Amino acid sequence: MKKLRLLLIILVLFVNIGCDSETEESDEVRITYMNGDTEPVHMWITGRNISPGNKYLPGEMGGTTYYKSGPLLGGSIELEYISIYAGRNGSVLTSYRTAIYPETLKLRFIWDGNSFSKR
Repeated sequence: MKKLRLLLIILVLFVNIGCDSETEESDEVRITYMNGDTEPVHMWITGRNISPGNKYLPGEMGGTTYYKSGPLLGGSIELEYISIYAGRNGSVLTSYRTAIYPETLKLRFIWDGNSFSKR
């Protein structure tokens, strides 16, 4: 009986260790930005704002991680959409809306001074 109880406790612990669904690698999308303009620009994604931490000098790269929120795993075909923004002096210059597919793991955007291009 003690062996069975110990075995059940070990099984429960083993199952719980594998259930960290909020930070699984497949739920993350790495967003990379590059400032291809001759002037500094702020770049950020949906849910964030212009801040000193997202200001990029000409030629500078940076990025962020977006966490998928929908039921995208297990064969689901549902999509999510996010917007990438560029701004200066506290104002939004433009935005670019893109789909996040279930298999998406990385996105790269280049700002050319007028618009974003997706690479």
